Amino acid sequence: MSWLAPVITLAPDAEAIPLAVAKKHVRVLAEDTDEDDYIKDLIDAAVSHIESVIGRFILDRRVERSTDSWSDLAALPMAPIRSLTISVDGVAVDAQVFDLDPDPFHPRAILRPGQSWPSAPAGYSIKVEAEAGFADAIPAELRQAALLLIGQWFRNRTPVAQARFVTELPNGVAALLVNHRRNL
Repeated sequence: MSWLAPVITLAPDAEAIPLAVAKKHVRVLAEDTDEDDYIKDLIDAAVSHIESVIGRFILDRRVERSTDSWSDLAALPMAPIRSLTISVDGVAVDAQVFDLDPDPFHPRAILRPGQSWPSAPAGYSIKVEAEAGFADAIPAELRQAALLLIGQWFRNRTPVAQARFVTELPNGVAALLVNHRRNL
């Protein structure tokens, strides 16, 4: 089986791009609040888009995923991960059984020498709960890509036609994201 859809158990409580920074980027005066809600939506959309393109979480959150195979833990479907808990049918797997390899692109749970995964009765799922995201260290390239998207979408509220071709992303966003993309 593959991984089931993620469940966000604790949503991000921070912002990747502060409203004041985004307003300055799109040249809206700090005291002008008419566009604040729209700019906040653009920030959220830019972060969400970048996360989907690179296959990694930018903002901190707690994420829960389920599977029915211990072998799936060799390639966790979320990154970057700072902490991990595993349970079977609501019973936590002892943290002494495994280690988290927090590789920023391909994290995994690794059995410690001499340990084995607990038996999982047929029909039960293995639940993985992780603290994922960049914490306070969001890479500058991802912040800049978000600002480029916000600026493009703020100035052009529909796709931009350039010589008969329609472009939806500003130049440079793909280049800023390429080194942060997971090969899924």
